[in-house]
Amino acid sequence: MKLLMDADCLIKLTKAGLKEMVAETNALLIPAVVKREVVDTGKNKGCADAFIVEENIAAQKITVVESTTIISTG
Repeated sequence: MKLLMDADCLIKLTKAGLKEMVAETNALLIPAVVKREVVDTGKNKGCADAFIVEENIAAQKITVVESTTIISTG
């Protein structure tokens, strides 16, 4: 299943240590604006979860999509 996440959901799953479990059985997608909010702004604030999410994006566990991308439910 494809899961499109907002910043709040992504941060809470990461802090709870549940993101890896969810990512094992689902495709995690975040809009580019969420990446900027969680990773870029979070790193500037020194938030540990921002570095974890950045590593997950680099490892292709989380996919960043442009806001104009249409995500099918199929």
